[in-house]
Amino acid sequence: MQYVKPELRERIVSAARDEFFRKGYKGAAMRDIAAAAGTSLGNLYRYYKSKQELYAAVVTPVIDECVERTERLFDVSPSGIERSATAMVSFVGDNKEVFQILVSGPAEHYAEFLRRFSESLSHRIQAYALQNSSKSALHLENPGFFDAVALGCIASLRPLMENFDDELRLRAQVLELWRFLFSDFMVRLEHMHGSDVSL
Repeated sequence: MQYVKPELRERIVSAARDEFFRKGYKGAAMRDIAAAAGTSLGNLYRYYKSKQELYAAVVTPVIDECVERTERLFDVSPSGIERSATAMVSFVGDNKEVFQILVSGPAEHYAEFLRRFSESLSHRIQAYALQNSSKSALHLENPGFFDAVALGCIASLRPLMENFDDELRLRAQVLELWRFLFSDFMVRLEHMHGSDVSL
């Protein structure tokens, strides 16, 4: 009986990441991934039953870490915006290839990433608003207001991230964007309707 070897699994995922990055999901071949990992095609299928499963093994850890970092670190306070922008750009820079693979791969994986990322952003923005409101409650006509703000933030980030060429330049662009979106956020939020009605 053959045993699954963690070091071979790592080689397979690394070879798959290179193959998906160079050829895209559609152009990537399991046979070529197996050869690059130093194993047979049959043995590769013992580790990953399909190209989609192997693709998920490449992108899911980065998606999970991105969501976890967002939940832990994203901060729209005046003192937190710069830290958040720096942390996000650094993370994207460290995982640039995987993000490019994610954008160009099967739509369901990218859709799942957007859903989870937007939920974590929305949660952080809403928590900040509720903790920092000077009113007893915030009146918002749209129950999905914070979801919409998060999606707008993500939509404006995507073209910047897709044209990532210089980390310092990208950090300045993201910081400029987030300052525009979130400067005086609480002042604007509390003056939209001027009445105290619960969310």
